[in-house]
Amino acid sequence: MVKVASPQLGAWRRRANDVRSEPIGTRNLKARTWAVLAVLCYCLIAAPSVWAKPKLAFKGIRYAKVSRVCRAPRPGNATCFALARVRVPSAAAGEVGVRPYTAGDGALESGPAGGLTPADLASAYGYGPTAGGSGQTVALVDAYDDPSIESDLAAFDTEYGIASCTKANGCFTKVSQSGSTTALPAADTTGWSVEISLDVEMAHSVCPKCKILLVEAESPSFKNLSTAVSEAASLGATEISNSYGGPEGELGATEKAAYDHPGVVIAAATGDEGYDDWTELNEGFEPPGRPNMPASFPSVVAVGGTTLYLTEDGKRESETVWNGNGPLDESVYDEGASGGGCSALFAAEPWQQDVPGFTATGCGGKRLTADVSADANPSTGFDIYDSYDCGETCEEFRQGEDWLTIGGTSLATPLISSLYALAGGSNGVSNPSLTLYGHLGEPSSLYDVTEGGNGFCDEEGLACGANEVFGVRVDCEGTTACNAAPGFDGPSGVGTPNGLGLFKPLLPGAVITLPSSPKAGIAANFGGGASSDPYPGGSISSYSWSWGDGTPTSSGASPTHTFAEPGIYTVSLTVTDIYGLTSTSTNESVDVGEKPQEEVAAPPTANKVHEEEAEAAAVRKRQEEEAAKSGVLGSKEGSPNATIASASLQASASGEVTVKVSCLAGVSSCAGTVTLRTLDAVVAAAKAKPAILTLATGAFTVAGGQVKTIVLHLSSKARGLLARSHTLHVRVTIAAHNATGATHTGSVVGTLRGAKAKHGKG
Repeated sequence: MVKVASPQLGAWRRRANDVRSEPIGTRNLKARTWAVLAVLCYCLIAAPSVWAKPKLAFKGIRYAKVSRVCRAPRPGNATCFALARVRVPSAAAGEVGVRPYTAGDGALESGPAGGLTPADLASAYGYGPTAGGSGQTVALVDAYDDPSIESDLAAFDTEYGIASCTKANGCFTKVSQSGSTTALPAADTTGWSVEISLDVEMAHSVCPKCKILLVEAESPSFKNLSTAVSEAASLGATEISNSYGGPEGELGATEKAAYDHPGVVIAAATGDEGYDDWTELNEGFEPPGRPNMPASFPSVVAVGGTTLYLTEDGKRESETVWNGNGPLDESVYDEGASGGGCSALFAAEPWQQDVPGFTATGCGGKRLTADVSADANPSTGFDIYDSYDCGETCEEFRQGEDWLTIGGTSLATPLISSLYALAGGSNGVSNPSLTLYGHLGEPSSLYDVTEGGNGFCDEEGLACGANEVFGVRVDCEGTTACNAAPGFDGPSGVGTPNGLGLFKPLLPGAVITLPSSPKAGIAANFGGGASSDPYPGGSISSYSWSWGDGTPTSSGASPTHTFAEPGIYTVSLTVTDIYGLTSTSTNESVDVGEKPQEEVAAPPTANKVHEEEAEAAAVRKRQEEEAAKSGVLGSKEGSPNATIASASLQASASGEVTVKVSCLAGVSSCAGTVTLRTLDAVVAAAKAKPAILTLATGAFTVAGGQVKTIVLHLSSKARGLLARSHTLHVRVTIAAHNATGATHTGSVVGTLRGAKAKHGKG
């Protein structure tokens, strides 16, 4: 929606712009007066809209220097990573640190201070404010108190037609590091209030439906800032943005734990001092030679910075790694460069270490910041409204203005944090940086930054021959730790957003391989080995199968399953990867055929039964007489040592048959097998030839002089035969061996009866 036009409003705005050319001492009151009148007029005549575009303050060539917003950190403390673009007169062109820029460059319109607007960023990165955010709480952690932040946010929202976010309507909350809404830290006198305005206004403009939680630490010490982060998590923040840092060093367990809340997106800026903070040489002291924390923590989404180039209609034309620093000279100036480097303390997460191209970074197994990037160059900075005067520190870059153009990785970090919120937060991912790496090589989700670098030599690497300056490492020696490259690289991570897809997790894919022509009653083989994981270093750790026939679920990559009855069943598979992500269920229909038909010999007549039983009795009597003479089975191959003591030829309901085996006294032990076969040839299956069928077999080991009961388990085919005929004429055979290895055999013959068989006479 476009704002309502008003000649009077336009005149007041033009007058507010005109006074900017007057001396600072006389223009402050005038500029603020005209700005207030413009806001009041707007409130009366303009209806709120999402990202209504402001009137262009100026379009054309201007000149500016870059100024730190916050002081450099002392040991144990952090600094904010906001950089102000400070406009200077055109007469200053050519001075050290003065660079030209084009107000509104690449956009049809720009912010009141000539920087980018919420609409510009949304157009460049392909997102909309109404895409989501309900139920999300974006926390911004900063130091000291900004007494004017709620009114400044209101002025910002009014300028761009964004729905208001206030304490009264439940959208905005400001607390101390202890959670108090009244006992707040001391008012800022060091520049952090500008950082607060940037963080809060960026978050609300990206995600108007999100709740905004500002947590103010008592000071920029890591102890207080980490306490504020933990407080944000305890208050239910779903995203926690940290636009600050300091050289990586040892922290206590409590401080480290503050930045590790599984399922909460915790983002941190990589810093504005280049690869391993080398640009601090421009300020006259030796850099630490390592990246900034908390961005280097493995539990954090580390956010780097780019230079964003827009087309005339406000679309992204290209992005390069942000690096505003030129060759070192005797003059002290610092235009900033995206931070990063290989951690000295932390190992790379498996999804980073296994990403294609990680070896080329030269980090070995150490974590590399950044994970993702967004606009950070102050020359393509974002316009914020900040009316609070923090004193002498702020006047250097504020120059009496309330609308400021701010860059640095402090710009990129709340932008990325809020895009996570717009996309639904962590969406159940324990470490949300993992999500980013699943989209590598996916142009629909990310823009691959392939140009520039954050080292002294930019992308030239070894070609510039300046890997050290004054004995200090200032470049990554030709690796991709500081030079952009296709795919993953150190200064830009996976790249920059292209819509919200980059922040939505992918899931493992479950794939079912079906058996060929499965039949009822026969175990069928299923396969899940073709399932896949979308993340670097990922693999499937568990499988869960549902068979659709009411039986319990199964696990494993290649299970077998027996369907009791024919029919069509829906088999389902879900898989879980090593990162704890579970796939959606994959379903396949399985057509299970009829049980194979088994043909058996016709049941014998009553006379036949009597004849066979008489024969079996005679055989048993003869075997008993022989056993009585020798005590064991006979054999020509050596001394016998085992015999069948007795056999129960009554099958149990579960298909068990028991045989007692005795071992000759005087030997240490007897070992061998007992086999149960049909006495006569039978037809076991349709179209099969008659044959002796093995019904069961079992092994035994019996101590000398002992008798042991052996349980034989009938095969499914044997149980089927017995169920049909109720009785089977069988032979029980024992094959034993003595200590010398000689084998001895013997057998008994009888009638095997089923559990439910009715016994006839005789």
